[in-house]
Amino acid sequence: INFYMNSFGNTTTKLSTQIDGIGGDIFMSNKIVTWKGWKLISIKLSDMVLGTAGALGTGVLRPDLIKKLSIQIHSGDGPGKEAEMIIDYVCFTYGAPFRQSN
Repeated sequence: INFYMNSFGNTTTKLSTQIDGIGGDIFMSNKIVTWKGWKLISIKLSDMVLGTAGALGTGVLRPDLIKKLSIQIHSGDGPGKEAEMIIDYVCFTYGAPFRQSN
């Protein structure tokens, strides 16, 4: 999963990426924003961890069965702190890393 993200310099933002798996499984990846400006975010599916085991889940993330991706914003510095981000150009790649065009 690849996308560009800008937090406008807000380093109290936490980025949470979730994929629904088979039988109610939910796989997750969390990142604390420590940068300013646009940044390319790339998350390998193999780095996603099982956050919720579904009642009928297999515990295995199968790329061919992905039907839902959610990208969520949270306050990474506790309740009441600001969180801000925009994302652009969400792109899935398979078999090779994402390559930027010149």
